[in-house]
Amino acid sequence: MHFSVPETEECFEQPETQKGQYTVYKVHVNGVHHCSVRYSSLYSLHNKLKQDFGPSIPDKLFPPKRMLALTDIQVEDRRVQLEKYLQALSQDPVVANSTLLNDFLIKAQKEVQLYCEEVKLKVFLVNGKSIEIDIFSSDETDEVLEAVIKAIGVQEDLTYYFGLFLLEETEPGSLRIVRKLQDFESPFISLNRCRHPDKSRIQVRKSYWSPKLDAEVCKDSTGLNLVYTEAMQAIKKGQWDCPSPQKEQLAKFKEQGKRAEFLEVARKLAWYGHIIFDDCEVDLPVPSECIVGVGPRCLVIRDKKTNKDAVYGITRIRCWKIAGSLDGVLKLSFDYLRARDDLVWITITCTTSIFMSMCMQSVVDELVRLNKGERLRRPKDRVRKPRPTPKPKPQELIAEEQKRREQVAAEDAARALDPPKPKAAAAPAAPAAPAA
Repeated sequence: MHFSVPETEECFEQPETQKGQYTVYKVHVNGVHHCSVRYSSLYSLHNKLKQDFGPSIPDKLFPPKRMLALTDIQVEDRRVQLEKYLQALSQDPVVANSTLLNDFLIKAQKEVQLYCEEVKLKVFLVNGKSIEIDIFSSDETDEVLEAVIKAIGVQEDLTYYFGLFLLEETEPGSLRIVRKLQDFESPFISLNRCRHPDKSRIQVRKSYWSPKLDAEVCKDSTGLNLVYTEAMQAIKKGQWDCPSPQKEQLAKFKEQGKRAEFLEVARKLAWYGHIIFDDCEVDLPVPSECIVGVGPRCLVIRDKKTNKDAVYGITRIRCWKIAGSLDGVLKLSFDYLRARDDLVWITITCTTSIFMSMCMQSVVDELVRLNKGERLRRPKDRVRKPRPTPKPKPQELIAEEQKRREQVAAEDAARALDPPKPKAAAAPAAPAAPAA
């Protein structure tokens, strides 16, 4: 989980008369604006975390209360401190995955929404087909995922072998994964708060890495179809290398409708199960454009000019960090153990660096879980919450959303006229994420 607090906003309890001024801090989670919260809300969260986790909470990093109104400089100092505090929380997996923190985040996002209504949400499969499910606009990711899995007919215990992912259209007919939707957010709210909701979609796809877990999923006929379709689409798009002998075998099994046999051959492909990032640059051994694949046990970097692969084992990555730059492009740097006492930092520049970091952490988490012999959670393990009471969307909010869409369209038009700007120097990095 990657936190940032890039800006603040001045608000009023009585906007008409501009009375009751207060500051909100815009919290971004995994690269997108998640919620806007007051200092008092974060202060309350901090105290609850201290009660539950004691010395694990970085008390010294949390900015203290002040009796007098803050100056602009003090507000900026507090913003920086809150960002460092939230980043420190994310480095502790027990705290980061706690119910207390997740409940705070989902509640904060729902408060931004200000209403709850019954809606239809369209969720896409990897093959482009879609289903519509009836949900509340405030339903959390787990609730929506369970409804999707039930609607497509996958065995209930296999629910969390899959996940919901947010995709965006980069050009007509071309989609890229932006990120996996997390437990602490509402898919409907997150989709509609995208910069371009009309060019974005939610897709259900595999959320595990190890090919060994295919065996569990493929016992279910619908699960088999989903895994088969995902593999077939990746091979069709050229995302996974497929030498001629295997290509002929796969074509034969596809024609015969032998999906299990198709997957058995596909699992032997070098890039099977990798998520591909094709808009990257790497700094080692020399700066070059590359394709990056994050997979079950390794990260693969392919130089676009030489077509040569460099393979980095996940378990040999000591740590990694996300660094921002002034032009908005993020960099992922990881510390790699090439040999005994030979550590080297490798930096990848990518527009979806945060999603790449999330993938790497997911691989580490799965390796740890498999080594411990732990199973994936099931829907019956989830604590159920009371269903919300529908509240209609206020007319002023409808007008505000229309104004925001018009503003985004104007900004896009202005950006299209601007010449590309040179890359700026990197800003300070976020704290490193420990590997297994």
